Amino acid sequence: MFEEAPKFKRSISKFILNFGWPMKYLELVLVSFFCFTIAQHQAQTTVIDTFEHDGLMRDYILYLPANLQAEAPLVFNLHGYTSNADQQRFYSEMDDVADDNGFAVCYPDGTLDELGAPHWNSGWASGVDDTGFLVALAQSLQIEHDLDPERTFSCGMSNGGFMSYHLACEANDTFKAVASVTGSMSVLTEAGCDPSLAVPIFEIHGTLDLVVPYDGQDGILSIDDVVSFWANSNGCVSPDEYELDNTSLLDLCTVTVNKYTNCDSGNEVWLYTVNGGGHTWPGAIPIGVTGNTNQDFEASEEIWEFFNQYQPTVGVDDLVVNESTIYPNPAINRICGISGKFELWSISGSKVYSGMATEQCSEFSQLSPGLYIVKYGLNLSRSERLVIR
Repeated sequence: MFEEAPKFKRSISKFILNFGWPMKYLELVLVSFFCFTIAQHQAQTTVIDTFEHDGLMRDYILYLPANLQAEAPLVFNLHGYTSNADQQRFYSEMDDVADDNGFAVCYPDGTLDELGAPHWNSGWASGVDDTGFLVALAQSLQIEHDLDPERTFSCGMSNGGFMSYHLACEANDTFKAVASVTGSMSVLTEAGCDPSLAVPIFEIHGTLDLVVPYDGQDGILSIDDVVSFWANSNGCVSPDEYELDNTSLLDLCTVTVNKYTNCDSGNEVWLYTVNGGGHTWPGAIPIGVTGNTNQDFEASEEIWEFFNQYQPTVGVDDLVVNESTIYPNPAINRICGISGKFELWSISGSKVYSGMATEQCSEFSQLSPGLYIVKYGLNLSRSERLVIR
């Protein structure tokens, strides 16, 4: 019953646990809202199923909110080491965010390592092809449930964060942006990662994390090095820095935000540093044994806000196209016929190039072949389709 609780009931339970009330009060509150819970969740669907990959039967949970539309986004939420899909679903409370925003959430299970603990092979050479499994599962769910392949993302806790970074390096054609909570990058993942990859990245990490230290350790990059790697990859220069309002004094931690928003790739790189925070998911029910849990923000809500930037904002079918002035079209790496500032956007809604054109032909960086949108003119008010070959 508690696993299916709506946001209001979760909030009550957090209140009780934060203030140290006896568990019997929590039980009374949950029973009081039992009928309300059933009514709220009748139209929602939870799929518990298996998926065969590489000779292994893999378990997963898929949550489909009642307001799910065709071509909705898909978010993978990966558990930490020794944890599982059920625990990550309960702990992160991402179903509630999916209810509010209409996206699907997949909670897959890792496999058991030699110690019998659930894990993800995030570059540690355990022999399990988790990258191939997650890509294949994502593609299968996209087809079966009519989910958007251009808005499929991965986030995760601890080892699930490591795995999300691994996907950013190895499977960014499937997972368009990633977020990590208390995770980092292994040295092996970094070594095999193309330094020119432009992938949107969001890291949330506590300075008192004793499991995955903020300053790194043998085989694991520091969080500053992780963020620098991806900021450089995305062509970012310097971040905007500010402090979140310290709305919860009892959590014994504060949050410093660094956002790289003016990157050459058109992507963004975010870092939320939880000063005094432990190996925990901000906004979750405090579990006590792994350090302070920040309550100034909800990690799952912020992760969705980050992912939600990367959705199709300009569709080919509904684009208003002005009388063409741009040539050649198809183009390779130059366009003619316009002057002033112009931008090139992918049809999935990501800005891929920004430059200044002259009345002569202007060259731009070589892009992958495909269909793009050129924005130009006063305040970039004109748009045209451009085929690059």
